[in-house]
Amino acid sequence: MGVFGNPHIFFNPKHPYTTGLLASIPREFGKERRNMKLNTIPGSVPNLITPPSGCRFHPRCKFAMEVCSEKKPKLIEIEGGHKVACFLYSSETEGN
Repeated sequence: MGVFGNPHIFFNPKHPYTTGLLASIPREFGKERRNMKLNTIPGSVPNLITPPSGCRFHPRCKFAMEVCSEKKPKLIEIEGGHKVACFLYSSETEGN
C-alpha cells in the first residue's frame, strides 16, 4: 500500500467527509489561485469532548439520513482494500 496507505482514498473517495476534504485542496497555482473560490465543508468541527451521536460527521453532511444521527456506521469493505464507515454504502439503511 505504500507510505500513504490505500490510494483509493485519494482517487476514489467514498465518505462525504473525505470527499469534502479533498475538494478543499487548492488545485491552481500563481495568479489563478488568488481568484479561485475554495470549497469548504459547512458547519463547525464537532466538540471532541461531547461529539454528536451516531456518525460524527452527520451534522455537516449533505447526505445525512435519520440513521446517521442514531447509530455509528460500521466499517465495511466496498472494494479490494477500500473501506468506508458510512450508511450511504450500508445495507443497514434499507427500510429506514
